Amino acid sequence: MDELSLQIAGATLRMRSLSPELNLAVAGPLAGFVTDGKSADVELDCRWDELADEPGGEPVFDSQGAWALFRRDGRSVFQLRTAALGAVPYTVASLTPDLSRGEVRLHRPYFSGAPLYPLAYPLDELLLSRWLARNQGVEVHASGVVDARGSGHVFLGASGAGKTTLASLWLGRPGVRVLSDDRIALRKVGSSLMMYGTPWHGTGACATPASAPLEHLYFLHKGANRRLPVRRSLAVARLFACSFPPLEDAQGLEEVLGFLDEVAGRVPCEELWFTPDASALELFEAR
Repeated sequence: MDELSLQIAGATLRMRSLSPELNLAVAGPLAGFVTDGKSADVELDCRWDELADEPGGEPVFDSQGAWALFRRDGRSVFQLRTAALGAVPYTVASLTPDLSRGEVRLHRPYFSGAPLYPLAYPLDELLLSRWLARNQGVEVHASGVVDARGSGHVFLGASGAGKTTLASLWLGRPGVRVLSDDRIALRKVGSSLMMYGTPWHGTGACATPASAPLEHLYFLHKGANRRLPVRRSLAVARLFACSFPPLEDAQGLEEVLGFLDEVAGRVPCEELWFTPDASALELFEAR
């Protein structure tokens, strides 16, 4: 395939191969996010290259892990590398300031020539988080459930808080959909606040491209089943702590903070303590 389009959180990313022997493909949960690509929010030209271990421009951020961000000629340049392959980056992606267009170069010696996904994690998530920040949205560390009435519930927390456990309790219940057990995207679409599933799942492997109106937010704790409201200012801080904003992008960061304040002002936010059994769902059935 010489062209591939994904739609995640309502944003369409279209990839086009410019190298004859670079065939594009996806597998696993990503396959559920493939779309026809008739129009796109982000256009990416992908090609083989012979990359080098050299600075990508002005340093902006170094994750001290898989990726680093540079600024060059007004563009954002992501370098992705792993010690398992060598010092040379395996992928370098360059994007225009408005994130509408970009180029993805893959270091040919590292790849076998088999069909591949050019935005392999974490690049796809890095791109989407920055696009969301500029388009009234944000990705959060949360599981998300749509109940039988079509209402969206988002359960936020750090690793180990119980996101996957709670999501698994909802699975199989009539009319219920679990959008993700680890990553949910929140967006304002028109005047509506929406929640979206993403392909980046947790141990429960729940990842669907569906969406629903955002009706309720919960901050998870383990303990006896109970719910308590959270005041708006605290909810904003808790939301931000569970989000993935582009910290190096001043404009994007400001927009994320404004968006989270609106979310906390419009959507009921509660602390949720629960026990890891079916009794926890009585907290929702009783209201």
